[in-house]
Amino acid sequence: MTRSDQLLSVPGAEDGIDRAQLRNSYEEALKSISEGKALGTAAQEMQRMQRGGKGDRFWIRSFKALCWQNLAEAEEQLGQYKKALASLQHAVRDVTKEHRSADVRMPLLRRLADCAMKAEDWPCADVFVWSLLILCILEAPSLRKLAQSLLRSGDMERCRDVLTRLKNSEGVSEEEEWLLTRLSEPQTIHEISAVSSVALPFNQEAAVSATLVPVQRRFVQRGMEPVSGGPITSMRNEEQQLMRLSLVELMQTLRSMVMSSVPPFQPVVFVLRGTKEDNQQAAQEKLEEEKKRAEEEAKKAAQEKLEEEKKRAEEEAKKAAQERLFDVVRFTSERGRERLRVSVDKCKLTSLQVELLGGAVLLSQPAAPFWLGSNKLEVPGSIGIRNCDRIMWKEQEQEQEQEQEQEQEQEQEQEQEQEQEQEQEQEQEQEQEQEQEQEQEQEQEQEQEQEQEQQQEE
Repeated sequence: MTRSDQLLSVPGAEDGIDRAQLRNSYEEALKSISEGKALGTAAQEMQRMQRGGKGDRFWIRSFKALCWQNLAEAEEQLGQYKKALASLQHAVRDVTKEHRSADVRMPLLRRLADCAMKAEDWPCADVFVWSLLILCILEAPSLRKLAQSLLRSGDMERCRDVLTRLKNSEGVSEEEEWLLTRLSEPQTIHEISAVSSVALPFNQEAAVSATLVPVQRRFVQRGMEPVSGGPITSMRNEEQQLMRLSLVELMQTLRSMVMSSVPPFQPVVFVLRGTKEDNQQAAQEKLEEEKKRAEEEAKKAAQEKLEEEKKRAEEEAKKAAQERLFDVVRFTSERGRERLRVSVDKCKLTSLQVELLGGAVLLSQPAAPFWLGSNKLEVPGSIGIRNCDRIMWKEQEQEQEQEQEQEQEQEQEQEQEQEQEQEQEQEQEQEQEQEQEQEQEQEQEQEQEQEQEQQQEE
């Protein structure tokens, strides 16, 4: 049955209103709402109908209630739960007395309660769930919703009564039983003042408790200092259970509270459930692993930084040495002609200085060898070379070394040739011995054959 058929079947409808035109405009508004547009126009249309004529009041009220319900459904699909809640409240007001039976009101009250909980309007959810409980006394889902809304709004006494009623009717879960136990305990003045208007639903990992005072605050109240070694005997079992908190559950609880958009300056108390030793040990091991991993990463970063510093220092030292070397070569190339006039007999240089001097002379006069010129060599004091001796000793030593290397190579070649000849002679001797042995064996075989023939003849 379509919405148009539902409108035509409304009882008590009278003439005097163009229902077809009103129905068409309403369907166009619903179509635009389904496309996510013209929500404001639809609301204006509802207000215009409220200011309508005095003709068909009964039909208009029924039609408006149906329109508000459909508008709330569209707004709920778009995620606008607060607007949907307001539309449903308008629908409740427009329901006539003839349609206020339990069969008609219960679905509407259920929608109101669900929408209020989605919009996080806990007082409103409390009212509608109570109204729903009047119609259906022992309905477990409604009782759970009511307990959750009361816990959210901070009404602990009524929440305890509802949980007791739920326990007597169909039973409760472990978390609900634990919450009921905590709510049944007598609260201190500090605990009553610490009750928050924001709490967590008990279907999450971190169970909600009525004891909303942190453990550290209890230590301060009792004048005790926390003891690191072993449990405190004067504490109750529930408090000892709260001492064994899992850090993972704590972070999950904090995250869920932040995600629920708690207003600033609103008192929020986190109530956590004690975990088993295994879970605590696992969380501690996980934290230790994270700590070790962070330390390893820090060490690795420090080592990489030290290596980079060492490489940079080596590169800077190498660059400075190259610049110093180029300066020396440049200086020697500029003063090369003066050095060629001095004597070479008293020159005593290191190998590096000889190479620098040769390179400098070649740069200054590429066509002439660097040892040509006068016999005297006087090097300026800026280079630090004084009392020079002969310079030719280096070349002579190099020639002698080359000759010695050549002689050693020749001797090695001769030794290798001799070894090869000896090996060949040994191989030949072995071959000759093998041939002789083979001949002897053949002779022995022939003699044996002859003896056998003689024996046969005899």
